[in-house]
Amino acid sequence: MQKSENSTWLSYAFILLSFIGLVALLRLDIQQALFSEQALFYDVPESIPTPSLVADIIESSPGYRAIRLKSDNFVLAEACILPEAGESLVGHAHLYADGKKVASLYEAVTLLPQDVAADAKLSVSLHLLPDHRAIRVDGVPVMADVRSDSLH
Repeated sequence: MQKSENSTWLSYAFILLSFIGLVALLRLDIQQALFSEQALFYDVPESIPTPSLVADIIESSPGYRAIRLKSDNFVLAEACILPEAGESLVGHAHLYADGKKVASLYEAVTLLPQDVAADAKLSVSLHLLPDHRAIRVDGVPVMADVRSDSLH
């Protein structure tokens, strides 16, 4: 093993051991911290109007497809705040093509990325900022499915 390879390996080992030591000192359960329901989801309380979402594909100009979102009790925006009782949620949407996230959506009509296949299965889910938690109602994420080849 060459000297530079050896020092690179030692650097990675030091970083890993430091991280493990920090976890031990702080007594953190990393799996629980990263994958807890509270870290991944925002459950809409009864005091907040229930959001809903519908998505369809439109032709924005010849040769360009766009996704159009229609939502109730949810406002698309880049700056998001948790609502007070009775107010609509504010956030953004994630666009998935065949299960892979391809874009974040901040407006009701957004051009589809050019690399999205014409027959891709698209899904859109609603999220809060700044932590990107998915919005759930009664334990079910607020989502809409649409096929990218279905123009309306």
